[in-house]
Amino acid sequence: MLLLIVGATLSPAPVTTVPLPMFCLVCGDLGGVDVSLNVILFLPMGAALVWAGLSWRRAALACALMSLGIESLQFSVIPGRDASISDLLTNSVGGMLGAALLHRWRSVVFPSPAMARRLCAAATALPLAVMATTAALLQPSTPHMGLWGQWAPVQPQFEPFTGQVRDFHVNGFHVPYNLVPDHEALRRSLLAGPRLAWAEIITGAPSSRLAAIARVGSSVQEIMMFGQRGVDFVFRTRLAVRDWRLRTPAVAIPNAFPHAGIAVLLEGGLTRQGWIAAVRSPLSDLRVAVPFSVALGWSFFLPFDHPIDESDWWISGLWLAAMAAPATYWGAMVRRSGAGSGLQDLRWSAAASATLLVGLALTTVAAGFTWPAASEWIGVAAGNALGVAAAALTLTFADRRHPALPRGREG
Repeated sequence: MLLLIVGATLSPAPVTTVPLPMFCLVCGDLGGVDVSLNVILFLPMGAALVWAGLSWRRAALACALMSLGIESLQFSVIPGRDASISDLLTNSVGGMLGAALLHRWRSVVFPSPAMARRLCAAATALPLAVMATTAALLQPSTPHMGLWGQWAPVQPQFEPFTGQVRDFHVNGFHVPYNLVPDHEALRRSLLAGPRLAWAEIITGAPSSRLAAIARVGSSVQEIMMFGQRGVDFVFRTRLAVRDWRLRTPAVAIPNAFPHAGIAVLLEGGLTRQGWIAAVRSPLSDLRVAVPFSVALGWSFFLPFDHPIDESDWWISGLWLAAMAAPATYWGAMVRRSGAGSGLQDLRWSAAASATLLVGLALTTVAAGFTWPAASEWIGVAAGNALGVAAAALTLTFADRRHPALPRGREG
């Protein structure tokens, strides 16, 4: 765990042109992602220190001192790293939470019936809240700003595009390499309905990282972008998730630019139900449609760019399974047997399972998205089954190793 933290925090990084303020709490375009990952990074360390014998208070203090040492090294020694109060606070909070959870692990793993009911209710409500929030954050967002066009921009966050851009249109408006003449009308059209854009280009050489082909937005905020990564076409447009400084999902068409010097028409759009993208050339006619889903919350917290495609179905299923399992685990613990290892009553688990399955359907319908994919139903059902199985295995193990551990009363 210590090696993971050292590798994640003390390895050199590319020097940024605009260093982040030291006293900023949620900093940069992906400040929300950084805060979340900083908390998660130190959770296992706090738990490990308590497991090693420290009190939870000393473990929390050790995590805070470790974070202070890391930030000091980032400030004075490690190139490309920005030390900040935000990192110190969020690392310390993560360590404290990990230490507190392990300190009280018996009441979490073997809760009393009353505590199990409360935990089951909370663990059922949390996935529903996450799914509803995901649906809300997948809505389009266009802040009030002047809208500028950028053709093959040269900016530090992008590799230069080696091809040519011949034309660029968004929602029927020509977007020059300058301020859009009627940018307020374009902004109103982006707010009012679907977003549809196209660009005529001459393809360039494959890129080693993301190269921006054509963008529209302001000098610091992006509304829509056509890009290239390797030989893949990448399309993204601003969503409400960006307002919270989390990662905006993108979609990709693999192997869209296999040859340089080819005239290509790029198309990208956003409807109420998801993304569409197309690449049309004399050599091929490629098109993808990636639907919105309340199971895409995982994509908001990625520490790296990862355009969504059809092969990511298993990640969404795994995300839902991980959220569903705790509810049925604690539901199974509400009325466990007083002797032996059997589970006495699974009514709470069944209620939690049914609530999550109905919630998946209702949040999807309320958001106007397409019906959940089979992988999402399977993910919730598998998580529910996993929670019950984990409860049974936990009690079996406890009977064999620690027969005196607390148990719920019968009846």
